[in-house]
Amino acid sequence: MSDGILKLYTADEPLDKRNKAKTMIEELSENENIPQSIKEELKKLYVMLSDEEYDKFSDTFSDADKEMDIILEELEMLYHLLDDAGIEDSMEEGEFGAYITLSEKIADNNALLKNIALTLEKQWDIKVEKINSDTELYITQEGNTVEIHLEDAVIPPELIAMSKDVNYMMSDDEEEQPYQSTIVVLSSETYDDTIALAQLFVKVVSACAVQENVTGVLQNSVMYEPEYYISSAEVMKQGILPMENLLWVHITADDDDETITAWSTGLECFGREEIEIINSRKQPLKVVEFIMNIANYLLSENVYFENGETIEWVSDKQFTVTISDGIYKTTNTMKINYYTD
Repeated sequence: MSDGILKLYTADEPLDKRNKAKTMIEELSENENIPQSIKEELKKLYVMLSDEEYDKFSDTFSDADKEMDIILEELEMLYHLLDDAGIEDSMEEGEFGAYITLSEKIADNNALLKNIALTLEKQWDIKVEKINSDTELYITQEGNTVEIHLEDAVIPPELIAMSKDVNYMMSDDEEEQPYQSTIVVLSSETYDDTIALAQLFVKVVSACAVQENVTGVLQNSVMYEPEYYISSAEVMKQGILPMENLLWVHITADDDDETITAWSTGLECFGREEIEIINSRKQPLKVVEFIMNIANYLLSENVYFENGETIEWVSDKQFTVTISDGIYKTTNTMKINYYTD
């Protein structure tokens, strides 16, 4: 949570709910990572809470005070989830997290956790010894632990829409599905090996994604379709690192419409710099494939590129690595001039 928002909860004189919401909207609107469409919705909400319009707002709802509580809760969750999803802040090594959306409320928490445990044993030969809670499950393997938490619908609709927009493989005319509850999967703070932890994490998320009423997997700031996530995880059965689950490559067209820029999300979870390719003349899928292959090589072979190093690719083509302040990330990134000159 940002310092500005933190001050709202530690001020000597607490702000009233309307001013608190307006302050939060102002900070969210300044976040360059939030799409313009969401900023427009925040702007409308801000106007509705203004002095000139607030009387109309109060007249619209039979319990305006309760409605303000709902607005504040959604804004606070948006801040929390932006941080957790790594959209605003950088991720630390070993910090893997996913929000799995369900179209219906969970009727029986214990039954769902048992089904997930059975799936883990059947699909991945991971045996869960004991379920100690109706809302939590801990899976430990070789010193690495992944946690499951069952929650209500905690993801704001705006964030769901944003994460779907990022997924360029998702159909635009896909029918909107309801969202009623969440399976939260997180890696534990203590672990023995990042690669092994990542593989366990993907196995657990995959076992959750196969359950009834699952509509999506929000991870790496993008909403994956459940079927895609589950099928991508299958490569682990051949001893292959599931890069499609662990890394997402974002793409944007450059202003000249002749080149594209792409950057990765997910490498920071391994303690690595994310990859950025700025103004590439290659087709988008070629750039995505290149980033995925480079990331897989770095992680599978435990290789580190140094600033200024050149790497050879197909046809004896060489590319230069530059490690410097990120353009699309808030931390240092590894920029590779993949057909950029």
